[in-house]
Amino acid sequence: MVEMYTSKALGLGRSMVVLSRGLGLCALAAAATACAGESAPQGVGDFVVDNPGGGDGSGLTGTAGAGDEGDTDPSGGDSGGEDDGGDGEREVSEADIVFVDGDRLYALSATGGLSVIDASSPDTALPVLGRHRMPGQPFEMYLDGGQVFVMMNDYGSYALDEATGAYAWHSSSRLVALDVSNPASIHARGEFEIPGTIQDSRRVGDILYLVTYEDGWCWGCEENQPKTVVTSLDVSNLAAVEVVDSVVFANDTGDPWDWGGPRSVSATDERLYIGGVEYDDWEDAHSTIDVIDISDPGGVMQRGASVSIAGSIESRWQMDEYEGVLRVISQPWGWANDAPPTIETFTVVSAAEVTALASVPMVLPRPETLQSVRFDGARGYAVTFEQTDPLFTIDLADPAVPKQVGELEIPGWVHHIEPRGDRLLALGFDRDNAEGSINVSLFDVADLAAPTMLSRVGFGGDWADFAEDQNRLHKAFSILEDLGLLLVPFSGWNYDDAQGEWSCGMYSSGIQLVDWGDDALTLRGVAPSHGQARRALIHRDRLLAMSDKSVQAFDIADRDAPAARADVALAANVNDVAFGDGVVVRLSSDWWTNETSLEVVSADDPETAEPLGRLALASISEDFACGSSWGRDLFVHEGFAYLLRESYSWGEFEEYSSILVLDAIDVRDPANPQWTDDRAAVPARLRRLRPGFAERGAHGGPRR
Repeated sequence: MVEMYTSKALGLGRSMVVLSRGLGLCALAAAATACAGESAPQGVGDFVVDNPGGGDGSGLTGTAGAGDEGDTDPSGGDSGGEDDGGDGEREVSEADIVFVDGDRLYALSATGGLSVIDASSPDTALPVLGRHRMPGQPFEMYLDGGQVFVMMNDYGSYALDEATGAYAWHSSSRLVALDVSNPASIHARGEFEIPGTIQDSRRVGDILYLVTYEDGWCWGCEENQPKTVVTSLDVSNLAAVEVVDSVVFANDTGDPWDWGGPRSVSATDERLYIGGVEYDDWEDAHSTIDVIDISDPGGVMQRGASVSIAGSIESRWQMDEYEGVLRVISQPWGWANDAPPTIETFTVVSAAEVTALASVPMVLPRPETLQSVRFDGARGYAVTFEQTDPLFTIDLADPAVPKQVGELEIPGWVHHIEPRGDRLLALGFDRDNAEGSINVSLFDVADLAAPTMLSRVGFGGDWADFAEDQNRLHKAFSILEDLGLLLVPFSGWNYDDAQGEWSCGMYSSGIQLVDWGDDALTLRGVAPSHGQARRALIHRDRLLAMSDKSVQAFDIADRDAPAARADVALAANVNDVAFGDGVVVRLSSDWWTNETSLEVVSADDPETAEPLGRLALASISEDFACGSSWGRDLFVHEGFAYLLRESYSWGEFEEYSSILVLDAIDVRDPANPQWTDDRAAVPARLRRLRPGFAERGAHGGPRR
């Protein structure tokens, strides 16, 4: 799969499929007139299946729009809320971007689509068994036997515009069922189109719940009417998935200044809690948690209570149901509002009967902003931040009388908390830490009244960050207790101070290894990642690291020096392409490596992420330093690729000038492209292109 970056950083898999889904690279070829396997454009709410006329298990079936407007723990779940399937409860599971089934690794790249990889011999190779490109932005997926349910946003396709009677291009969200039983021939069994943007999902038993947000301006959305929609789909029969029900939460006040944004989701096997901020005006914001009864195993939903919350709900971790009580920590927001966070509890008799139990403002040492929350059984933890980071401990043993018990001030702030008994593992930030701007901390909370920080390690460089938001960060943070090991995907930006103001800087990304044992954290080595690191796991005693650009295998027998063993590309950055005799030449600028290169791929597989050959253009000219590319045109002629580009130079008085330069690259051997200074390689007619034209000379200087 190739990602092609334009001024809007579009993916090649998307920008190349601008005529209809499945067109791929043929959309760029002037000679291409059609692509096999295309189906007619479909409308919102229709199901697209391989065999629309057959009821023989061809994919998604059912009736969309069965609307219900109100008539009707450590494993990644919310503590005490999202169940593990014990005691007769239905299992609550979450989507992700990577799954391992036996020796097959399923990787969903935001730019490369779905790849199925053979991970049986990670020391030697990670061969791709099959790929499936997607004309949309992959979000997350579920793996169920030989089928993958992929959720995508910004999915482009044509649809009939009833006003004009013509087909028009639009984008929406999709749930696509892919048959992956034969990875070499992955194909869609069916797909469901839905307006807006997918925010989250849960699978509870045999029902998949999709939560989407419509901003009022998206295709197929009601104009100027923001709303959140929850749709249930029965996936018990993988050959015939059916839409069962939907519930809509809309802003019906009619006041244009009243609006809300995307919401977060907390779930048990009986209820969904859909919470988010609502702005009554520019002076005030509160949140509403809408409750949905999902106890029906067939997927029929009943709209329950709407619970008004004192402050802003901005992540799933701020709300949690435990032993019949909903606990919430939020902070009121408003201009010049210094109100502290509020602890609220509610008795939950049913989805429809949720009654206030207690509301207790927290006591802060100074006005600060709530950064993160986590509940763990009868305990709660909240973190605020101004310049130092107080960790507050909360006793919820008696939910009618919540008690703020302990407080610990530490530098920076904690962004995500993972409870492990009377210990907390936390990911956080401290921009003033010379060791690195992100960190992992270990806290002792055995005594709620006196929490202590046992250990902290910093890493990541000057501007490090995580790829996931707070609602999904727990999926990236791997805690391997049996190995005494933490795996933290991160990415950042570093400058080379030795180069001073001329440092171009570069991205750094990888999996940080941290030992956890004897109540201490020890910083170990980094497994470097090509692309923004997103997931890490152990398979066959090897670390497998996934980014949107690659999957890499490392031997971590020496945790201080992870050794690369095998890797496979999931996507390649592409700025421009040119077609030759049996080959496609690609101009690629990769900001992760600061390298601009010319790649040669077979015309039979132009979207492959692995080229036959590559030439680093920095070896030609310093104009390509820092990943720069001033290419104006790229074309192929009789076994040579020609790159027409601008070259800039600075004069004695800091004035600059530019000339056009033509580089010639011999691609007759696709595995070994070579730049040439042979003037004879340039067709005579190109030498007379225009005044000011130059070609690269033997010593790097322009020659007229």
